[in-house]
Amino acid sequence: MDLRRPPAGFRPAQILEEWLPQAFVAAGCAALPDAPRVRITLSGSQGGDWLVATETSGVAVRPLAAAEGEAAKDRARCPVPGAGVWLRQSDVDFTATLIKDPDLPELLPVGWTPLDFLFLDPRDVELVRQIDGRLAVELTGQRRRRWVLDLAIGKNGLGAGRPRATVKVAASTYDDLKAGRMPPLRALLERKITVEGDRALAMQGLLLLGTRLAR
Repeated sequence: MDLRRPPAGFRPAQILEEWLPQAFVAAGCAALPDAPRVRITLSGSQGGDWLVATETSGVAVRPLAAAEGEAAKDRARCPVPGAGVWLRQSDVDFTATLIKDPDLPELLPVGWTPLDFLFLDPRDVELVRQIDGRLAVELTGQRRRRWVLDLAIGKNGLGAGRPRATVKVAASTYDDLKAGRMPPLRALLERKITVEGDRALAMQGLLLLGTRLAR
């Protein structure tokens, strides 16, 4: 099994409910007892709502019913008990994170797989504990393609009605960040990254990203 990428053509539900648990087992991963549960909420025709948790037996992916989540119009304001990280995206952008989009750069850094989003390393769990807020990342690609990730972490982040900070970056700058050619704070100082809203939260997120990429 290819652990880096799901098969081309897989829908988000197939990626989460079929491919991800199989990749976890094939990689021989071990769950961490304090790893946060990850809620994934996707908009669009292939969207949905899932709670993902690592367990000793593997990855448990549970689709959330409407009664557990909320009506679609209120989805952004309703945390789910037990979730520690909440990822919101369109179904198209979620798929592009894992399966190459011709108008976007390679989004996963070298050596990363989708399993890295499950916080299987104690160092990643510790990094997540240092953020408490909701922020958005906007990446501009070719032909006006725009990729957006809305990420909420911690009590304040999960309860926030909207992102407190938005980080905007062009594809060329993202490639430099991903390859380690430019530290995130340098890109910020040189205005190759722009921030709207809470700069302290954005800088916190960039610092943690730099720490993760530098390993």
